[in-house]
Amino acid sequence: MSPDTPDELIRSGYQARRDKKTPQAKEIFSRAVALCREGSDPSALAASLAGLGQIERDLRNSRAATQYYGEAVELCRNLPDRLRLAHIVRHLADTLREDGSLEDARPHYEEALRIYREHAAVPRLCVASGRGWRNPGGEIVVAGSSQLVRRCKRTSGSDGERRRDRALDTK
Repeated sequence: MSPDTPDELIRSGYQARRDKKTPQAKEIFSRAVALCREGSDPSALAASLAGLGQIERDLRNSRAATQYYGEAVELCRNLPDRLRLAHIVRHLADTLREDGSLEDARPHYEEALRIYREHAAVPRLCVASGRGWRNPGGEIVVAGSSQLVRRCKRTSGSDGERRRDRALDTK
Protein backbone atom coordinates (compact mmCIF):
# COMPACT_ATOMS: atom_id res chain seq x y z
CA MET A 1 0.00 0.00 0.00
CA SER A 2 1.51 3.34 -0.99
CA PRO A 3 1.44 6.29 1.40
CA ASP A 4 -1.27 8.80 0.66
CA THR A 5 -1.04 11.48 3.31
CA PRO A 6 1.65 14.15 3.51
CA ASP A 7 2.92 12.81 6.85
CA GLU A 8 3.17 9.27 5.49
CA LEU A 9 4.96 10.50 2.38
CA ILE A 10 7.41 12.56 4.43
CA ARG A 11 8.19 9.56 6.67
CA SER A 12 8.59 7.34 3.59
CA GLY A 13 10.83 9.91 1.92
CA TYR A 14 13.17 10.07 4.89
CA GLN A 15 13.20 6.27 5.18
CA ALA A 16 14.13 5.98 1.50
CA ARG A 17 16.92 8.52 2.10
CA ARG A 18 18.22 6.52 5.09
CA ASP A 19 18.11 3.42 2.90
CA LYS A 20 20.24 5.26 0.29
CA LYS A 21 17.40 5.13 -2.25
CA THR A 22 17.87 8.73 -3.36
CA PRO A 23 15.86 8.62 -6.61
CA GLN A 24 12.94 7.01 -4.78
CA ALA A 25 13.21 9.56 -1.95
CA LYS A 26 13.18 12.41 -4.46
CA GLU A 27 10.06 11.04 -6.12
CA ILE A 28 8.33 10.57 -2.75
CA PHE A 29 9.15 14.10 -1.55
CA SER A 30 8.06 15.50 -4.92
CA ARG A 31 4.70 13.74 -4.51
CA ALA A 32 4.44 15.11 -0.96
CA VAL A 33 5.09 18.66 -2.19
CA ALA A 34 2.48 18.30 -4.95
CA LEU A 35 -0.08 16.90 -2.52
CA CYS A 36 0.62 19.66 0.02
CA ARG A 37 0.31 22.38 -2.61
CA GLU A 38 -3.25 21.14 -3.23
CA GLY A 39 -4.06 21.24 0.49
CA SER A 40 -3.95 23.85 3.19
CA ASP A 41 -1.24 22.62 5.59
CA PRO A 42 1.76 24.97 5.38
CA SER A 43 3.62 22.94 8.02
CA ALA A 44 3.45 19.77 5.93
CA LEU A 45 4.41 21.73 2.81
CA ALA A 46 7.43 23.19 4.62
CA ALA A 47 8.50 19.73 5.80
CA SER A 48 8.05 18.31 2.29
CA LEU A 49 10.06 21.13 0.73
CA ALA A 50 12.82 20.73 3.32
CA GLY A 51 12.98 17.00 2.57
CA LEU A 52 13.17 17.67 -1.15
CA GLY A 53 15.83 20.29 -0.48
CA GLN A 54 17.87 17.71 1.43
CA ILE A 55 17.61 15.23 -1.45
CA GLU A 56 18.73 17.88 -3.95
CA ARG A 57 21.61 18.73 -1.62
CA ASP A 58 22.53 15.02 -1.47
CA LEU A 59 22.54 15.05 -5.28
CA ARG A 60 24.84 18.11 -5.23
CA ASN A 61 22.17 20.21 -6.93
CA SER A 62 22.66 23.27 -4.76
CA ARG A 63 20.53 25.55 -6.93
CA ALA A 64 17.42 23.39 -6.51
CA ALA A 65 18.22 22.72 -2.83
CA THR A 66 18.50 26.46 -2.18
CA GLN A 67 15.18 27.07 -3.89
CA TYR A 68 13.35 24.39 -1.87
CA TYR A 69 14.95 25.38 1.43
CA GLY A 70 14.19 29.04 0.72
CA GLU A 71 10.53 28.32 0.13
CA ALA A 72 10.37 26.15 3.28
CA VAL A 73 11.97 28.96 5.31
CA GLU A 74 9.38 31.47 4.13
CA LEU A 75 6.57 29.13 5.12
CA CYS A 76 8.17 28.42 8.52
CA ARG A 77 8.42 32.12 9.31
CA ASN A 78 4.62 32.09 9.69
CA LEU A 79 4.49 28.93 11.81
CA PRO A 80 4.95 28.58 15.58
CA ASP A 81 7.78 25.98 15.46
CA ARG A 82 10.84 28.22 15.75
CA LEU A 83 13.27 25.30 16.04
CA ARG A 84 12.10 23.88 12.73
CA LEU A 85 12.71 27.31 11.22
CA ALA A 86 16.22 27.38 12.71
CA HIS A 87 17.06 23.92 11.37
CA ILE A 88 15.89 24.73 7.85
CA VAL A 89 17.62 28.12 7.86
CA ARG A 90 20.81 26.34 8.95
CA HIS A 91 20.44 23.80 6.13
CA LEU A 92 19.99 26.67 3.69
CA ALA A 93 23.17 28.28 5.05
CA ASP A 94 25.07 24.98 4.81
CA THR A 95 23.98 24.60 1.18
CA LEU A 96 25.12 28.13 0.32
CA ARG A 97 28.44 27.56 2.13
CA GLU A 98 29.01 24.26 0.31
CA ASP A 99 28.37 26.08 -2.95
CA GLY A 100 31.07 28.63 -2.07
CA SER A 101 28.69 31.48 -1.21
CA LEU A 102 30.07 32.20 2.25
CA GLU A 103 28.84 35.77 2.47
CA ASP A 104 25.33 34.70 1.42
CA ALA A 105 25.39 31.97 4.07
CA ARG A 106 26.48 34.23 6.94
CA PRO A 107 23.12 35.96 7.68
CA HIS A 108 21.36 32.60 7.65
CA TYR A 109 23.83 31.14 10.15
CA GLU A 110 23.37 34.22 12.32
CA GLU A 111 19.58 33.92 12.16
CA ALA A 112 19.68 30.23 13.06
CA LEU A 113 22.01 30.96 15.97
CA ARG A 114 19.66 33.68 17.30
CA ILE A 115 16.76 31.25 17.22
CA TYR A 116 18.75 28.44 18.82
CA ARG A 117 19.79 30.78 21.62
CA GLU A 118 16.09 31.26 22.46
CA HIS A 119 15.76 27.57 23.29
CA ALA A 120 17.50 26.30 26.41
CA ALA A 121 16.80 22.69 25.43
CA VAL A 122 19.24 22.88 22.50
CA PRO A 123 22.67 21.52 23.54
CA ARG A 124 25.01 24.47 23.82
CA LEU A 125 27.74 23.12 21.58
CA CYS A 126 25.27 22.19 18.83
CA VAL A 127 23.70 25.55 18.16
CA ALA A 128 25.59 26.60 15.06
CA SER A 129 25.87 23.43 13.04
CA GLY A 130 23.85 20.70 14.65
CA ARG A 131 26.97 19.16 16.12
CA GLY A 132 30.30 20.02 17.61
CA TRP A 133 33.46 18.03 17.17
CA ARG A 134 37.06 18.09 18.32
CA ASN A 135 39.70 18.56 15.66
CA PRO A 136 43.18 17.01 15.99
CA GLY A 137 44.46 20.14 17.75
CA GLY A 138 41.93 19.71 20.55
CA GLU A 139 39.80 22.67 19.52
CA ILE A 140 36.03 22.42 19.44
CA VAL A 141 34.70 23.34 16.02
CA VAL A 142 31.13 24.54 16.21
CA ALA A 143 30.24 25.14 12.55
CA GLY A 144 31.50 23.89 9.26
CA SER A 145 33.48 26.78 7.86
CA SER A 146 36.47 28.40 9.47
CA GLN A 147 35.70 31.50 7.43
CA LEU A 148 32.37 31.84 9.21
CA VAL A 149 33.28 30.74 12.69
CA ARG A 150 36.06 30.91 15.18
CA ARG A 151 37.44 27.71 16.56
CA CYS A 152 37.25 27.89 20.31
CA LYS A 153 39.67 26.26 22.73
CA ARG A 154 37.88 24.02 25.17
CA THR A 155 37.90 25.59 28.60
CA SER A 156 37.56 23.80 31.89
CA GLY A 157 34.13 23.28 33.37
CA SER A 158 30.83 23.52 31.54
CA ASP A 159 31.60 26.64 29.60
CA GLY A 160 29.58 25.66 26.54
CA GLU A 161 27.57 28.83 26.53
CA ARG A 162 30.63 31.02 26.05
CA ARG A 163 31.81 28.76 23.19
CA ARG A 164 28.30 28.89 21.75
CA ASP A 165 28.14 32.65 21.92
CA ARG A 166 31.46 32.95 20.09
CA ALA A 167 30.49 30.37 17.47
CA LEU A 168 29.75 32.88 14.75
CA ASP A 169 32.42 35.42 15.55
CA THR A 170 34.33 36.15 12.39
CA LYS A 171 38.07 36.38 12.15
